[in-house]
Amino acid sequence: MNTYKYTRLKLRPFILALGLGLAFISCSDDDAETGQPTTPTNPAGTRFMEPVFTNTTVSRDIEYGSNTTQGGIQESLLMDIHVPEGDSATNRPLVVFVHGGGFFGGTKGDDFGASSTFFAQAGYVVADINYRLIDTVGSEEEITEAQLKLAIIQAVHDLRAAIRFFVADAANSNTYRVDPDNVFIGGYSAGAVTVLHAAYLNTIDELSTFNDQNIVDYVNMNGGLQGNSGNDSSTNFTLRGVMNLSGALVSANLINAEEIPVISFHGTADTVVPFGTALAEIGNLVVDGSSIIDSRASDVGVSSTLNPLDGGGHLATIQCNSCVTTDLIAFTFSNLAAQ
Repeated sequence: MNTYKYTRLKLRPFILALGLGLAFISCSDDDAETGQPTTPTNPAGTRFMEPVFTNTTVSRDIEYGSNTTQGGIQESLLMDIHVPEGDSATNRPLVVFVHGGGFFGGTKGDDFGASSTFFAQAGYVVADINYRLIDTVGSEEEITEAQLKLAIIQAVHDLRAAIRFFVADAANSNTYRVDPDNVFIGGYSAGAVTVLHAAYLNTIDELSTFNDQNIVDYVNMNGGLQGNSGNDSSTNFTLRGVMNLSGALVSANLINAEEIPVISFHGTADTVVPFGTALAEIGNLVVDGSSIIDSRASDVGVSSTLNPLDGGGHLATIQCNSCVTTDLIAFTFSNLAAQ
C-alpha cells in the first residue's frame, strides 16, 4: 500500500487518541439478521468516538426508493445498513457513505467497508448507498459535461431520499433508532462530489453555478432540490457535517456563511478530481477541488479542515487508513448535537 504524508490545516483540537483503531473491526455478515447481544469491546470507551461494540449487524439491499436513470430505466435504490450488535440506545447518529466510480461504476460498500464497520462499532447507524449512475454511454471517456451535471443532481436526489428513509422510520416503526438531528454524509470521488453538493446546494438560485438551463428545468420538474426518489420530501433532518475524500464542487461559491462544517482529504497531485480549480478527468467540466473549497469556507466563516496528502493521486485518500476511520470519527464526534 502506498503511503502519503498529509498536513492537517486548521484542525480543531480533536482528541485523536484512538489507538484501538482497526484492531477491533469484526462484522456479523448475516443479511438482515439481528445479532445477539454481546459484551462491548471497550465498555469504558467513549461512545461515538471509538469502538465500544465487538460486532455489527448488516442488513443488505434495503430499498430506500426508486427513480429513472438517464437511460430511462426505472431503478430500485438500495443500501446496506450497519448497526452495532446488542445496542439498546435510542436516537443514534446516522452516517451515510457514498461510493466513488465516476458516476459510471462502483457500488455500495466499495470504498467505506471498513469505515462502516468502525463507525457502527462506535455506536452509529451507518448506511452505504447505491445511487443512479450514467447508463447512456459505454465508457467513462464518453461522458459529456451535460450528462455529468445531471448525474450529480440525480445522485444528490437519491442521497437525500436515503436520509429521508431513516427520518420516516424514526417517525413510524423506529426500527433503526436514528436521530434526524444528527446526520453526517461522506463520500469518495464521485461520492464526495455528491455529498458536497447535497450539503451546499440549497436554493434553486444556486443552480446558476451549473450554467445549464436544462439542469434548472430538470430540478423544477423532478421534485425540486429534494427530488422524487422516495420518502416524504417534507420531512426534516439536520446535517451536522460533510466528509469529503477527493471531491469537488461545480463552484466553491455554493458554500455560504453558517453552513455545515466540512473535513477534506485530497491528494495534491490528483489528476482525476483536481485539488485546486481545474478540468475534471470525466465530463470535461471545470470544478473547484478541496483546496478551493477550504479557502471559500474560511472566507465565509464555515468550519473547514483541509488535509492535503502531499504528492498523492486520486487513490491516496482511500489508501490512508486514518483518513477513512479515526480522523473522520473525530470530526463527527466533535460536531454531534447534544444527545
